[in-house]
Amino acid sequence: MITHDRPQMRLGALEAIAEAAALQDIALEFIDGEIGVKPAPDGDHGQIVAWLQRICLRHRPDLWLFAEQGLRIPSYENGDARPDGALAPAEYFAGQGEWADSRGVLLVAEVT
Repeated sequence: MITHDRPQMRLGALEAIAEAAALQDIALEFIDGEIGVKPAPDGDHGQIVAWLQRICLRHRPDLWLFAEQGLRIPSYENGDARPDGALAPAEYFAGQGEWADSRGVLLVAEVT
């Protein structure tokens, strides 16, 4: 038998919350066992990330701007962050999974 320290939510309840969020143009985040809400990215947000990517590639084609890569950052809140962009060598994140080591990242970007 599996036991949990926290009460668990049924899948149907989570799906209903996700559907309601989609209708209100918000995005859900599940961080450290908690569901959070943030505004859904709009076209301006995406355009800014694309612009930054183009600038970075123009000056350093060996580096890529990876969108929303999960990073392990010990000094940040619970140790995990998912920035809008992470600038790193082209193959840096290969094989690291959802949460990668941040030591090889040269820049993180958050569009606000």
